[in-house]
Amino acid sequence: MENNTLLFQAADALSGLRDSGIKSTASAIAEIVDNSIDAKADNIQIAVKEEKVKVGSRHIDKITTIYIGDDGEGMPENIMKKCLAVGGRDDENHHEDHIGRFGYGLPNSSLSQCKKVEVYSWQSKNEVFYTYLDFDEVKKNKEQYCKPVSKSKIPDDIKKDFSITSNKSGTLIVWSKCDRLDIAKGDTLFRHMQGDLCRIFRHRLDDDDTYGRKVNINYKILNKDFRQDLVANDPVYLLKPNTCPKYEKTNSNEKVAEKEIAINYFSEKEQKIKSSNIKIIFSLSKPSVQALGGGSPTGKHYGKNTGISVVRQAREITFGSFGFFDRFEQRNRWWGCEIRYDGDGTLDCTKGLDNVFGLTNNKQELTKFYFEDIKDLEEKHGEVF
Repeated sequence: MENNTLLFQAADALSGLRDSGIKSTASAIAEIVDNSIDAKADNIQIAVKEEKVKVGSRHIDKITTIYIGDDGEGMPENIMKKCLAVGGRDDENHHEDHIGRFGYGLPNSSLSQCKKVEVYSWQSKNEVFYTYLDFDEVKKNKEQYCKPVSKSKIPDDIKKDFSITSNKSGTLIVWSKCDRLDIAKGDTLFRHMQGDLCRIFRHRLDDDDTYGRKVNINYKILNKDFRQDLVANDPVYLLKPNTCPKYEKTNSNEKVAEKEIAINYFSEKEQKIKSSNIKIIFSLSKPSVQALGGGSPTGKHYGKNTGISVVRQAREITFGSFGFFDRFEQRNRWWGCEIRYDGDGTLDCTKGLDNVFGLTNNKQELTKFYFEDIKDLEEKHGEVF
């Protein structure tokens, strides 16, 4: 007998997405940037609108709307229809350096920060498609389906601030009803992005296209004289240009080791164990840099970047000590480690490696990457090696 019961009640499911573990507003924006890079954008524009909001007895400038636009390939109508659906990714569009996988990025990241997300996308200047998701409307009207896609025009007040809207193709995301931002002011968000987003996308922001195609990302606060291009924040300190004080245009570390290690993964396509290489890179700061001391601006920058960075398709997934060392021991700030797992470019290999590392569906964590004492392993499972 046919069962017409929905697997998910939309309002409840979207409420869950709002609490799905996106770490910060900068991390949420990074999810949208992923989509822009996957769409082969060369330029990405991020802008915020501040408005006067009364807090207690005074008024302060507070972010009310965030815009993220790109000059990528844009979306046809059939993709627009599912771009705000949970799990609505298009596997046919998978390519070698594709970042996305689960189809959660756009609705998940958006609703973690706001109640309304609007999407404009075009593949020719004369045909702009539009759709939106409004959490309040879903709850009030008990909606279960995505909004229809309509032909539209990008509002003039947006077009004047976004040069990418004059490009032959592109996409513009608008977040409004912003109720869950972790910051209030636009300049504070920029500083957060310098730390997090600029580290996540460092291989897209440096001058070397060897690993990760370069993308220009700029940020501005509308109606204010604030516009900045983003540059790499490299915890391995090998990329340039970068945000490290005194060494913005040169590397302050030297590479001391680079090794590829084969790891096994299960191929769902072939139903067998296969192997793929991961790359581990170690670097050490130059003696002259260490001589500046941990209290210097350079040393403090290193202190914030103490950790191991795990990178997938030129995009950092997670960063931390993972139990391998004490990140508060000052000597540990002077070395860097990057682990890359990229696979062979196929979706099958990407899925297999993601399962090995335990990639979460919001690309915020790796649940299976942590330090495990070999003695403890042997006690639990017998001889390991």
